[in-house]
Amino acid sequence: MKTTARWIRFLLWVAVFLFFSRQGISWAQPVMYEGNQLLDDLRFHQWATIRKPSVILTYPPRLADQATIIADEAEKTAREFQTNWGWQIKRPVHIYLFPDRSSLRKRFGWEPGTSASGVYYAGSIYLLNPDCWMNQTVSLKEDPWQWRRIFHSQGPLHHEFAHLYLDRLTKGNFPRWYTEAFAQWVEYRTLGYEWRTKDNDLRFHRPYSYRDLDRSFDRLPNQALAYRESFLFFRYMVQTAGHEQIDRFHRMLAEGIPFDDAWRQCFGRPVEQSFDQWLKQS
Repeated sequence: MKTTARWIRFLLWVAVFLFFSRQGISWAQPVMYEGNQLLDDLRFHQWATIRKPSVILTYPPRLADQATIIADEAEKTAREFQTNWGWQIKRPVHIYLFPDRSSLRKRFGWEPGTSASGVYYAGSIYLLNPDCWMNQTVSLKEDPWQWRRIFHSQGPLHHEFAHLYLDRLTKGNFPRWYTEAFAQWVEYRTLGYEWRTKDNDLRFHRPYSYRDLDRSFDRLPNQALAYRESFLFFRYMVQTAGHEQIDRFHRMLAEGIPFDDAWRQCFGRPVEQSFDQWLKQS
């Protein structure tokens, strides 16, 4: 009965979206989220489920041990966001745990060789079995405490919840580089984690311009460098403008003010000028 009611609600949203063209933008996000979740419920209806107050974790039954720990960590992360950001989670966040890289690639239609430890998409979070990225450095059965510690400190939950939070708050009113910058900053602030490799060391690589990041973020050949630049730029804005201004900026985005206009009003200059100013001092 619940599934039938959700399908009816989804179809009604589609009808309203098509009928009221001027309200199309405001309706687009909940329609897409609801449809995505309904499809995933069909795809993974044979998987098991763990329900918590703030999250619902769906997983293959053979990953029950991993799922128990991940559900606990996800609930803690959700509560942290609600406490630290004043964010009320009205409906539990759906999280899907994939057993291997190939099944995660299949879900998103990725090319062979593409992988990630976590993905945020259309209101849901998708996680790769941590055993895949821990590379057998620790065994869950032999040392569950250490396995949990590594997942907490190196896992993608804070990163993906940051995407979720910003998306729900602003209804997607931001460019791609910005959500990745914010998500990395949340990891840095909460866990002290930074993604640093030889490929994103600005001492040895010519940085991308703001236009590169803004127009072609996901298509840039050096993704590590693109991510690193976005993070360092955001951190610079936090350090120079302060947390209160960042919060004010997010509230402006939540009001529907276009990203570039909100930036200019909040920080006193176009975003590209702010970026160039950071680049000169870096």
